[in-house]
Amino acid sequence: MQTSQLASRRSSAPSLASDIRAVVEQAHRCRSVAQAIADPCTLRVIEKANGTAAVVTHTSAVITRAMGYFAAGKALNPLQVTLLAETLLEEYPHETMSDVVVFLRRAAMGGFDDGKTYGALDVPTAMRWWRRYLAEKAEALESTAKADDAAADQVGRSILSLPRVQEAVEAMSMKAREERRKSDAIARMERLKVQLPKMTKEELRMAWKLYPGAAERALIQAQAARSGYFTDEIKAAQEALDKAAGA
Repeated sequence: MQTSQLASRRSSAPSLASDIRAVVEQAHRCRSVAQAIADPCTLRVIEKANGTAAVVTHTSAVITRAMGYFAAGKALNPLQVTLLAETLLEEYPHETMSDVVVFLRRAAMGGFDDGKTYGALDVPTAMRWWRRYLAEKAEALESTAKADDAAADQVGRSILSLPRVQEAVEAMSMKAREERRKSDAIARMERLKVQLPKMTKEELRMAWKLYPGAAERALIQAQAARSGYFTDEIKAAQEALDKAAGA
C-alpha cells in the first residue's frame, strides 16, 4: 500500500475503531506483514474509542483463538493470555490488532527460533518473538517508503516536459518525502526506545544492524553500556577514536 493511501486510511481510523468487533474480524483476515501495515486502527485508537477493558478482552480473545494453532501443552494458559494482552496494549499501543494476528500465526508456524520454546510457550518468549516481528515490520515499512520514493521520482520524470508545473511538483515531492522521512525516523526511534530495555545481548547486536542511524545507534550503545554488554568493544572503540584525534 502506498504511503498516501495509508495516511488516508489512518485519518479515518477513529471512526473505524468504534466498531471493535469489525476491527477484530478484519484483523483475522490478515495473513502478511504488508496487510498488517495497512490496518489504520492502532491499539491506542481502539482504546480511545472503546476503553481499556474492551481492548484487553478482545485482544485476549484473539490470542486465545491463536493458541488453538499450538500443540497440546504448548499454548499459553488463560492468565498468561491476559498478561500478554495487557502488555501489548501498555507497551506497544501504536501497533494493531492485525499485527497481533499475523505475529501469532507466524509464531504458531515456527516462524521464530524454529518454533522452539523448550517447553510450553510463556510470555517472555512470546515477547521476544514479538520484538523480532516488529523488527521485520520496520524493514517492510522502510522498503515501502523506498518504493514510494521511487514511484514519486518516476512521476516527476514523466512530467519534466511541462515547465509550468515542474517546479511545483518537485517542491511538493521534496516536501512530502522530507515529512515522511521525519515521521518514519520519529516512529523508529520511539519503537526502539520501547524495545531496548528488554533486548538481550544478541538482540542488541541485531538492532545495531537494523538501525544504522547515528541517533539510533547512540541509543543502542547506551543501552548496551547500561546492561554491561560490549563494554570491552566500546572501550576499545573509544580508545581508537581518542588516539586518532590526538594523531
